[in-house]
Amino acid sequence: MTVRATTLCLAAIAVSACVPPPAAPKPILHPTSITDAEKKVIEEAARDGLKDPDSAKFRHPQLYFGNEIYCIEVNAKNGFGGYTGFLPVEMFVTRIDGKIKVAAPIAYATANPNDGRTRAVIQICADNGY
Repeated sequence: MTVRATTLCLAAIAVSACVPPPAAPKPILHPTSITDAEKKVIEEAARDGLKDPDSAKFRHPQLYFGNEIYCIEVNAKNGFGGYTGFLPVEMFVTRIDGKIKVAAPIAYATANPNDGRTRAVIQICADNGY
């Protein structure tokens, strides 16, 4: 092999190594609705991280996509006694016999749209169909 051919082969190998691998395919989501009992499990878990859990008002999405992430919106009183406005909460849910039986909050968005955690919650919820 000539020097030129060797150089071209090495350059082609180097360039091909710079290409990122293809992204993993997104899971196929099968939207369903959730029952009032399932909503209650999720709401009780979401209350645990609030300063005034009794003040919480919840909005659930129309559909649940069947995975472990479920996002709701919560409006609750802050430490000053004022309502924050509806903010997303990323929840982890576990299904037993096809029904949501266990839930735990992963992250609560804050009222600051520039907060890194708030941006992350919004992005994760969007990535999961909410």
